[in-house]
Amino acid sequence: MSNKNKVPIDAYSADEFKSNLGSLTESGVEYVPPSVEREIQYTEPAVRGDTSGKVLKPAKLKTGFMVQVPLFCATGDRIEIDTRTGEYRRRV
Repeated sequence: MSNKNKVPIDAYSADEFKSNLGSLTESGVEYVPPSVEREIQYTEPAVRGDTSGKVLKPAKLKTGFMVQVPLFCATGDRIEIDTRTGEYRRRV
């Protein structure tokens, strides 16, 4: 991984990212990777008819972190999260 993809942990709320999304250490410097994969522990099932536009629903990850995901995501799915914004990126 090149240095341009490494974001120092102090650029974020260190406690939230370290406990919920994770951090890595290289050469004594702690950093957050650009994205992480996590499993959805719980999310409500999609309701038919709620499909106008980009509809999101809350999902709780196994780490306890809450993230907004598209309706097609279900409990047990693995998703990629952008650590710079804390937002859903894609289903893995």
